[in-house]
Amino acid sequence: MSSWQPQPEGLGELVVFLREAGRPDAGDPYHIQQRLDSFRSVPDYNSYLVFILVKMTNEEWYTRQVAGLTLKNNIRGHFNSIPIPVLDYVKACCCDAVTHPDLVPGVRTAVGSVITAIVTRGQPSNWPEVLELLVNAMDSTNPLMVEMGFDGLGKICEDAARDLDQDINGVRPLNYIIPRFIQAFHHPNTKLRIQAMATVSQFILLKTQALIVRMNDYLDGLFTQMNDRNPLVRQEICTALTMLLEARPDKLEPKLITAIEYVIHCTHDPDDQVTLRACDFWLQYARVSGIHGRLVPYLPEIVPALLQRMVYTDMDLLTLIGSHGDDQDDDNDGDVADKDQDIRPRFYRKKQPHHRPLSASFTHSELDWNNANEYGADQYNNDYSDDDDDLDDDEFYSEWTLRKGSASALEVLTTAYPNQVCNILMPHLDTALFQNDWRVRESGILALGAVAEGGLEQMTPFLPQMLPYLFDAISNAKPLIRAITCWVLGRYAGWCVEHCKSLAPGQPNYFEPMLSKLLEKVLDRNKRVQLNACSALAVLVEEAGEMTVLYLDTILKCLTAAFGIYQTKNLDILYDTLGTLADTVGNALNKPDYILSIMPPLTDKWNSLPDSDTGLFPLFQCLSTVTTALGEGFATYSEPVFARCIKLITTTLNENRIAQQQPDLDMDPPDAEFIVAALDLLSGVVQGLGPMVIPLIDNSNPSLFVLLGVCLKESRTDVLQSTCALAGDLAITCFDRLQPHLPDLVPLLIQQAENNDLEHISVCSNAIWTLGEIAMRWGHSIHDYVPRILLQLLSILPSAAGSTPISGYHHHHHDSSRITTLYDNVVITIGRLGLASPDITCLQLRTYIRPWMLRVKALPDNEEKDTALIGFCQTMKLNPVSAEKEFGRFVDIIASLPNPSDQLQREFKELVEGYQKIMKPAQWTRISKKLAKFKN
Repeated sequence: MSSWQPQPEGLGELVVFLREAGRPDAGDPYHIQQRLDSFRSVPDYNSYLVFILVKMTNEEWYTRQVAGLTLKNNIRGHFNSIPIPVLDYVKACCCDAVTHPDLVPGVRTAVGSVITAIVTRGQPSNWPEVLELLVNAMDSTNPLMVEMGFDGLGKICEDAARDLDQDINGVRPLNYIIPRFIQAFHHPNTKLRIQAMATVSQFILLKTQALIVRMNDYLDGLFTQMNDRNPLVRQEICTALTMLLEARPDKLEPKLITAIEYVIHCTHDPDDQVTLRACDFWLQYARVSGIHGRLVPYLPEIVPALLQRMVYTDMDLLTLIGSHGDDQDDDNDGDVADKDQDIRPRFYRKKQPHHRPLSASFTHSELDWNNANEYGADQYNNDYSDDDDDLDDDEFYSEWTLRKGSASALEVLTTAYPNQVCNILMPHLDTALFQNDWRVRESGILALGAVAEGGLEQMTPFLPQMLPYLFDAISNAKPLIRAITCWVLGRYAGWCVEHCKSLAPGQPNYFEPMLSKLLEKVLDRNKRVQLNACSALAVLVEEAGEMTVLYLDTILKCLTAAFGIYQTKNLDILYDTLGTLADTVGNALNKPDYILSIMPPLTDKWNSLPDSDTGLFPLFQCLSTVTTALGEGFATYSEPVFARCIKLITTTLNENRIAQQQPDLDMDPPDAEFIVAALDLLSGVVQGLGPMVIPLIDNSNPSLFVLLGVCLKESRTDVLQSTCALAGDLAITCFDRLQPHLPDLVPLLIQQAENNDLEHISVCSNAIWTLGEIAMRWGHSIHDYVPRILLQLLSILPSAAGSTPISGYHHHHHDSSRITTLYDNVVITIGRLGLASPDITCLQLRTYIRPWMLRVKALPDNEEKDTALIGFCQTMKLNPVSAEKEFGRFVDIIASLPNPSDQLQREFKELVEGYQKIMKPAQWTRISKKLAKFKN
């Protein structure tokens, strides 16, 4: 197809359209894209695009560039539908464009993007010639051709790094690509040096063998550029050193001192981006074990440098002003309505699995730099996200900034070197905290927060002087100082609570003044101060626990007043703070005065928001906790809440069904998070009202139980997770109403329990928990399902015969927590199955008794553990021989219980009597000694 020629009429029509599409005032992008998509019905459409890009040199450059970008998108999105002759023509034109580079930079860049798209989608093995072409272009005497070689090969390395590490005709492309880029570290063209360094760096974390075997050459090339004056080169060097620390610190170790001294120099760099990359190095350094001692002599230089870079710059403040549309010194912006762009999209915060599924996994005491609003972040938004990398909101600190990076580096270094960092820092803080320049004082307060977690023990002697300073600073005229002080007080809230508990009643403490100051700032006239004060108050409440009840009246009056002055954005954190308070004080909230205080503002918001408003998400989350805390006190408000939840679930399910069945309607699918929010709120109502919820369930239209069945067939894991949790709550609260629907629901729950892939793990865990709640109430009626349920549980139970690892589990902290909860639920449900069908659970007892006992012993002593042990007693009774070797261990477990139920004591007594009859005298003597301790 190398002789292909376009039809003049079709070419002209396409050129005119692309010319118009490239104009700034082109119109609706959606219609433009629709028109572009319509051209795909032309078989050689992509040939026209590459012809315009490469051959039509007299056409306007932006038209050609639009053609190139459209071609790239076509290849990425529809590669397999492109005819082979057309693809061959596109390849030929691109190769010609490399050897005869265009004078227009945008056109050359577009060609490189097209080449990358073909290699990435079609695999390098199907076009190895272009790799050789680009490598050879890097040595051309034509500078434009050299640039295309670097650019094209760099993009391919970025998008197809792993594919390049495969044999192609007996050769791995990276074996000749990486050495060529390492040589280019010395290229006279600075832009190409930077390109070369960036390209090779991306293979560090991949631990590519082609780089590892050339690591000495790579490090030599990198270190010889440390005197380069270009800040972009210094950025790349810092980035590479950080990656090496993470992936192969052993390779960097021989040159570690040189690297440290270089990064210290970069920490002082006048270019903020260089310094920011240096901060990343310190962040990573603190996480690498075995090299900490090498950094100690340099800490006296590093710590002050970081403190210096934590000061607001003029540009920081200008950007803050621009993001708010007002002066950052304006203390009265609390009356200014939020703009639409100020309000981030809300995402519903998923429940996490538990023995009784929790409303959230997040605790305010876990606030980190990603939630610190002095950077312009939103604590509550981090709450809603499952991704801990969601940094900040759309204010100034929507990116990783130097101020934030420096503070984070100081924090992790404090954790790694608490004594050294705090000793070095304190004299500098003594100076900073009393400077005339408010920005320097503010940075000193920020530093106090940065060292709070890792250096709390070292900071404790200074807290009696530091806290009064902060109590004074929280009333400073500068809103940024007030805001950062609120946040820092939140970081020392735990210490204040523990200090207060250690004192005799009536003695002066720091808890009460901290609470008083934060409540005062919750009602501040500045939005940023309100936000940080609310979040710090939530931390203090959570840390104080039952102590909070003594101050409940004062706190509720403050939060109620805040509902009257907060704008849309800050209402979300207010909901979250009220939810934290309700979760902390529990049923102490169930007093008429308290209910009359908090419910009217919540009801007003409830009534003001339409069903399609995502502002319902934080309100639903708050109500879910409040309803559980109020218990029967919520009954007056329950009917409209329950009905709306049913309506939301029904409407969303119906809209989703229509969107799937009638795709031609071109309607967006509904937001399934409304289903999740409504299900979780229903769980809160069920838990709170208890049996009083039964009339609401009976009158639900459509039936709540029918909706459960529909939701259990959904594909979204968050919907399934919340549905399983609600089913378990219903089993506990109103089993007689649930029972007629169990033949339909139990098979669906078992199906969810049988999928224990990592991304489905929370659903699996909740389904297993619910099956256990059902089993202990349904009795022998669940008998036919027990073999299948038990088989799945034993496949999960660690060390049980036939168990298999969780698919996709990589020991991440978040994964580990969910896996632990899953195992706990498995253990409890195995025990509870013994209440219903011990004749089945006893059959394989020998295969799982030891791992079951090892895990049940570690469970918290509560009703769930008690019922599981009762069921296990009944299982052991029917197969005492298989359990005989482990009976002593079981006696130890029962003996360790502080308050076993009467039923458990009766079951255990019967079990002991049975074993006394079958055990040999020597065995029984050993058991008798254990029992003697138990009786005592």
